[in-house]
Amino acid sequence: MYFKKLIYNYPGCVPIMQSARYRLWLCRICWRIAHAQLFNTFIMILIIGNTVVLATDKYPLPEVDYIIETNQMFTIIFALECIIKLVGLTYNSWKGDIFNIFDLAIVIASVLELSISSKQTAIISALRALRLLRLIKLARSNFTLKCLLDSIAITIV
Repeated sequence: MYFKKLIYNYPGCVPIMQSARYRLWLCRICWRIAHAQLFNTFIMILIIGNTVVLATDKYPLPEVDYIIETNQMFTIIFALECIIKLVGLTYNSWKGDIFNIFDLAIVIASVLELSISSKQTAIISALRALRLLRLIKLARSNFTLKCLLDSIAITIV
């Protein structure tokens, strides 16, 4: 009973109380994780780390190539982020944030890149370059840049 009160009295939990979907404990947990500031900060730090790894792709030539392993790790973590948001948010609230669709497209491109990474082609380089677009998500934390990015996104769509 205490746990139920804790969940339904959580600040800003209007979506939880209005939707039958959130009767499932997994959806409630994913909703809380998706709205946690620590989770979003952690993802932003990972985006910076992924950018640094991608920037050091072939320079200097390493004795052991850790790029493949770190790319797999980042892809798994970003895929988990997408899954948490897909499970935790309703479809309309997930779709309402254009960066969720953007993240899903980049995760799909990253999984595609990992599946064909046995061949070193120009397609892989292009798919890795798509990951650098995640830096736009960092700019979203700045209000002015967020307004600019939202207006660009509305213009494109």
